[in-house]
Amino acid sequence: MDYSKPLWEFEFLEDFNDKESALLVQFHHAFADGGAFLSLWSCLNDEDKRCKIDKKFPKFNILVHIFFLFFGPLYCLYIVIIYTSYKTDGEAAKIRELTGEDTRGTKFFASNERLSFPELKVCYKRKCTGNTKITFNDYVLGVVSKSLDKWYKEHGITGAKSISTFVSVNTRPLPKSMEEATLFNESVGMKFMLPMREDFDTAIKDAKTSFRKNLGMTAILSLNKFALTFPYLPEFVTRLLGGLVFDDVDLVFSNVPFSTDPWYVCSKKVNRIAAFSNVYYNWKVFFVVTTYRDELMITAMANDKLKMDTQKLIQAAIDILKTEIQEYGTKGTKVHLKQD
Repeated sequence: MDYSKPLWEFEFLEDFNDKESALLVQFHHAFADGGAFLSLWSCLNDEDKRCKIDKKFPKFNILVHIFFLFFGPLYCLYIVIIYTSYKTDGEAAKIRELTGEDTRGTKFFASNERLSFPELKVCYKRKCTGNTKITFNDYVLGVVSKSLDKWYKEHGITGAKSISTFVSVNTRPLPKSMEEATLFNESVGMKFMLPMREDFDTAIKDAKTSFRKNLGMTAILSLNKFALTFPYLPEFVTRLLGGLVFDDVDLVFSNVPFSTDPWYVCSKKVNRIAAFSNVYYNWKVFFVVTTYRDELMITAMANDKLKMDTQKLIQAAIDILKTEIQEYGTKGTKVHLKQD
């Protein structure tokens, strides 16, 4: 790879059949929305969940426990305030299908559907009874893994596929528009493999195992410390590291809703996932699963060169969730997509 030219000038790779799939887990607000913090909080008193991927990570002493003891409840209160302050514009919520073009002229198309989040929470709790260590995130990634496996096979892509999972840590403010979105709005992250499975239960277990090994408390905090130094590195080093991190990214999983319009958290504009198509120079598909109020929204956005129907990918995920609702959901509940 030639790192002397801007990352957004790299050509789109056509040999899709020969490449492993890549799923990018993109927590844009990992240290702002409380998700990562609450995960770390749960690790404090659970010896089995502590990260063991590298012995060089220091063990936490009593001072860390004291810090979380005093500041944890305040931070959780802050998260609750943010969660109850969500606001979205009405027009963005009505988007079902969308086509557009990023700043490099690459066309994309997208579609999305929504399901009842309360029903899915019932499914998750019933399915995972007796295995409380499986999180809802593991459950959703299981849906993604199984639906991607089905989607690939429907388009004639066979053989074992793996998902290259990436979790980033942001040390810079998110861009306010697509024009301001560049690679350097992302700082640093960690990458690990997640198998793509046909069996849903196996996919969930794989997600749980992978996350427990790679997203432990000490690993995330050590990563965050390194991220603090990242903005001060020379530009060519930053570009080199960025190229290694984002190399061969095909698919993106994100907790950020998709739209050309901004959404709001405490009245602050946050750009939607469309802006980040300018960041991942070799992206093929964005797979977005997010929740808002009582809805779970699934969105897929594909590069037009793929010629693969994203609606089929979404439908595969919806079929899995419908089956889950019928098997584990409230008896007598009719399964339907919420229409705008």
